[in-house]
Amino acid sequence: MSTAKTLNLHQRVAKAMEKVTYIQKDAKQGMRYTIVSHDAVTAKVRPALLEVGVIYYPVSMTWNQDGNRTELQLDVRFVNIDNPSEYFD
Repeated sequence: MSTAKTLNLHQRVAKAMEKVTYIQKDAKQGMRYTIVSHDAVTAKVRPALLEVGVIYYPVSMTWNQDGNRTELQLDVRFVNIDNPSEYFD
């Protein structure tokens, strides 16, 4: 059994965090300020999580529209692929 398979979910996430460096703000998209885009985050975070055996997916979503402002709450589940009963939202 490899060392990665003996790590619990929190240890796996910590290993992924060691691999992910600072993510530069990179997109304006019509705003007066810069943001960190979804694509920039995904490009760095997803490979690091997969390398340590963690997958993630949305489990619920609620949203509210107030004029031109949209508020979204997205709950995401992180799962240990070697022990799918071990997860957190």
